[in-house]
Amino acid sequence: NNCKHALCTLNLEPEPGRHQRQSCHIVVALSLPSRLYTLVRGSVMASRVRQIASVADLDPQAPLNTSKLQTKVSAGKIPVIVVACGSYSPATIMHLRILEDTRDVLNMGGKYEVIGGFISLTHEKYGKATLAPTHHRVNMTALAVEDSDWLSLDTWECTQDEWLQTARVLKDRFTAGCQDFPVQIGDEPPKTGVVKVIFSCGADLLESFTRIRDDGSPLWSFEDQETILSNGVAVVRRVGVNLDELIARSERMRRYKHQIVQFDAGTKNTVSSTLVRTLLAKGQSIKYLVPEGCYRYIHEHRLKDLPAWQIQD
Repeated sequence: NNCKHALCTLNLEPEPGRHQRQSCHIVVALSLPSRLYTLVRGSVMASRVRQIASVADLDPQAPLNTSKLQTKVSAGKIPVIVVACGSYSPATIMHLRILEDTRDVLNMGGKYEVIGGFISLTHEKYGKATLAPTHHRVNMTALAVEDSDWLSLDTWECTQDEWLQTARVLKDRFTAGCQDFPVQIGDEPPKTGVVKVIFSCGADLLESFTRIRDDGSPLWSFEDQETILSNGVAVVRRVGVNLDELIARSERMRRYKHQIVQFDAGTKNTVSSTLVRTLLAKGQSIKYLVPEGCYRYIHEHRLKDLPAWQIQD
């Protein structure tokens, strides 16, 4: 008599050891007594992400998690993983949306086929004032990509002893970490050493390659620029940055122009981590600006009260 209805989704995952991620979703309608409804609903919504209490809970030498990577691409295609490095304090829907756009642009270009992607969190010693503690950023970002069939969180960068340059992260973690991952191209036997790492970033970051510090030294070393550009970059255009002019003015960028993929974000909006922190500081809602798991985590852990998030940048 006093019943509520719940729709439960059952995820049937493949057997352990399979690289190719396949899943089956079954939706079951349940009619439950009211007292059980809340309990079942909470269980269904429960996350499978293992939350950590400190960085010490993470292994700084853990191997790259390749569980979401495809193991086969079409004939003639170059297998690619997309890597985004950043603060993610917190991750927003726009961060994830741009990565979806990146995958689409690379796949539709005819040259590449994206087999997976990673978000790498910057180290606390980077020194950015608005960084939430690492364990909170790890937990939030893990929740943000939990339901993605191709994106994973990688914690190697944020668990090292010191802050590392982006070029070193791309080279020492992702290029090295994918060297032994076998990929089948067309009907050929699987091969290792064929995965290409492409860095995903905004036009403003690429523009910073040309900046010079007050002491006359470049903001980015020429070696690091070479490492990033020679691997490949997928750049989302930003207002105020003319990428064509930027590339034309830089001898190094001109040399690697064929490795720079430009695109416009498919969705135009101003959702950013800064906006999320600002709204929280004002006591306003951030619902639908961050992934649902991230939203719940922020409220459950009262992250709006973090001293770092009181700073307006």
